[in-house]
Amino acid sequence: MAQPNPARTYVMAYWPIPGNAKRPLDHYTEHLALSLQMLAGQNLYFISGNNKVLSSVESLSQTHGIRLHLQKVLLDDLPKRPQMEALLQRARNFGAKFAAPPADFQRDKGLIHYWRDLRQSGEDTFKRVFCIWHSKIGLLHNAAVENPFGSLHFAWADASISRFNRQRAGWDFREIEAIPGVIRHYPNVMRKNGRELALNASFLLGDRAAIDALHAAYGKAFAASLGEDYPNDEETVLDSVVARQPQLFRAITGAAAAPTPAAGSRRKVLVVGAFRSGTNAMQSCLEAHFDVEVTFNEWFWKHGVPPTGIQCPVPPDVPVVVMAKSPYAFHESLYPFWLHRRPNLDSGPDVSAFARRELQVFDVSGGDLARPKYWFRCPTDYWNHFYFSWLSWTAVRPRCQFVRYEDVDRSTHDVIARIAERFGLRRKTSGPITLPAERVGPHVPTERKGERFLLTEEDRAWIRGMVHPLVARSLGYEL
Repeated sequence: MAQPNPARTYVMAYWPIPGNAKRPLDHYTEHLALSLQMLAGQNLYFISGNNKVLSSVESLSQTHGIRLHLQKVLLDDLPKRPQMEALLQRARNFGAKFAAPPADFQRDKGLIHYWRDLRQSGEDTFKRVFCIWHSKIGLLHNAAVENPFGSLHFAWADASISRFNRQRAGWDFREIEAIPGVIRHYPNVMRKNGRELALNASFLLGDRAAIDALHAAYGKAFAASLGEDYPNDEETVLDSVVARQPQLFRAITGAAAAPTPAAGSRRKVLVVGAFRSGTNAMQSCLEAHFDVEVTFNEWFWKHGVPPTGIQCPVPPDVPVVVMAKSPYAFHESLYPFWLHRRPNLDSGPDVSAFARRELQVFDVSGGDLARPKYWFRCPTDYWNHFYFSWLSWTAVRPRCQFVRYEDVDRSTHDVIARIAERFGLRRKTSGPITLPAERVGPHVPTERKGERFLLTEEDRAWIRGMVHPLVARSLGYEL
């Protein structure tokens, strides 16, 4: 169990909202109890307008030895309550262009909030839920100003934050260290208009100076958001603050929650990717410049579609780097590789034929030909399935870093440095980070050239029609 931290005050709030389509009430009741259990021995500033909730929190705090300050605030008295009618109208305007819900919300906040939180939950519930979300920063700031425990640092924690236990990198927020003048936060996997958000607001940690700056910036950003026809929540508003003041924020990686390696051992990093996506180059680069051990096949084969039915087989402290390559470059690279590495299969006379043929994917490492095989209608089908599965694996997704090989090839140092910063990897060299000087990975004896190895415009159009648009957009490929 984490040791009590007298220098930190946790701020938490909960107002039960019947009819909230996002979660049933018992979800919050259950996770609130588990969250309080995590706060045993800590300082807690708890806010609610519900007497039953306040009484329950008081009782559980006594059980767990929590130093408690209760603050009763009615939901209708929350700081952002007066602006919710304007936000509701912006949400209505956003949804007016839709005749029916799209088949795939693509993790877009606007689509989810309109169809679930407005249309399904109703307008009154929508205003209440969004009022709570947008009041979060103000409540955190009020607690920091009042500071009943004389703390140096203050952390907002959602009442249901226990739902993330062992489900994301650095999940144990009690172990996260504060940084002077900086807001610590978890990464996000949700999107606004197709772009991934920078910040998850379930946990926000900072000192008084950082929280003052956050409060001031959020007030301006929230006011500006009311001019946009979009159901902005606190995370989309905070995303705009991060864009303007990136120096105020620092993402939480798995490093803080990782166990101390045994003597002589190194931090493990899982690298996966479709064939010819640069997994071996990434391994070489990371192991050459950082004190890490890159693993490919420890939990499952790196080129295989991940077994998402298994209950989170990758340990929570292991970062995951998912390598990708443009579907066009993927075909032109895979075809000669397949001719050499899968000679028992008919790959066709040229890459045009290869692109339209079925693809059997299997692991031949160690000469074992009896391992399971995957069957796909064509190479693009494999590309779609592989990346769709990784993008959709919600239990592991928060600690995945998707990396395009094209970006690594163009800006090696910057791309690898960002990976290292996110996951807290320890550098063991100085100077620029570079890719290996020579080709690494399975050897293909001849660099094949000629028209049979190059895609035509007709081939590219065919591949473009087969690529899953959500997968392409998520990986940043405009085809």
